[in-house]
Amino acid sequence: MNTAKQIDRLWTQFQGFIESAYKTKTEEADILRDYQPESMHDELGKLLDRETAHERGHRKGFAPSGFHAPISAPTAAKLILMNSAVNGSQQKTVPPATIFLRWRDTAAEAHVIGYLIRKQVRADWTKEVQSLDYAQIMKAA
Repeated sequence: MNTAKQIDRLWTQFQGFIESAYKTKTEEADILRDYQPESMHDELGKLLDRETAHERGHRKGFAPSGFHAPISAPTAAKLILMNSAVNGSQQKTVPPATIFLRWRDTAAEAHVIGYLIRKQVRADWTKEVQSLDYAQIMKAA
């Protein structure tokens, strides 16, 4: 399976974790209402759009002339967000609000989502996401 298809498959699973966490109907899970796949607000889609814009800006500012990335900006954005979510899912306590002051907004948001879905995230998914190193993928170009 190529890397882009693998990332898309992992993203679909990530969406499933969000939906599953939301269905627990706990007060904490209710925060995920607008991030679940069927939400009319599609906050997860908006988050992905914002991270994709960051990725495009990064490529525009740092890519050498003639560079062709091995994965698209939206696919790279999915990987970046999932890695942030993995980090959040491994936290023992709710992330502090100050992360929104120190980190890029999309990274902080995905980190908090990861924390909120921590009980749904599977170890095999975490390991697979962590095995996809953004820098190594880009170096392969």
